[in-house]
Amino acid sequence: MTWVLPVAAAFWISGAAPVQASGFGENLAADSGGTITVSGSTWEAQSFSTDNQAYLLDSISLLISSLDQGTSVSLYSDAYSAPSQALATLTLSGAYSSSLAATTFLAGDFSLTANTTYWVVLSNVTGATDWSFQATDDGSANAWAEWDGSYWSSSTSYPFQMSVSVTPAAVPVPMSLPLMLTGLAGIVGFARGPRLGVIAA
Repeated sequence: MTWVLPVAAAFWISGAAPVQASGFGENLAADSGGTITVSGSTWEAQSFSTDNQAYLLDSISLLISSLDQGTSVSLYSDAYSAPSQALATLTLSGAYSSSLAATTFLAGDFSLTANTTYWVVLSNVTGATDWSFQATDDGSANAWAEWDGSYWSSSTSYPFQMSVSVTPAAVPVPMSLPLMLTGLAGIVGFARGPRLGVIAA
């Protein structure tokens, strides 16, 4: 029975996912091909997709220039390759810059579903914000989209520059597992306990 606890411990450890930072849509370091101005009814959006694992969204950084506090960054769901429903509004971390700079917005560990496309939507209630797009187009980028006040138009050419920071979501331990381990520990204790001899009649 000495094998029971090591095996159970290994099973317990394998049930929890490692917590490591990773990201999607990383192209902040790429050369800028110019900027698109976001203001009024003109909104811009950049998509990213998760892989086969669930994540917690930590933050999103955009290569933008803005001095206006009316700038808003939101996370949207996807429908027909365009932003659909608003899921969360992100919070500015730090300050805006009058020149292009990586500007970070916090997401508060929003839960991201595996194998799902999301959209980062940049809009301005007042004033304007310039969002940099990538100078090169290798045809493999996630889609970007523009809202003109009536509908979304999208493309995969020259994506907007941003970085998405996520943390793998921990895999919950089944409620029955601690009970199973307790039972196994009891069995081990019983197997190692003193044995009474049998006296023949």
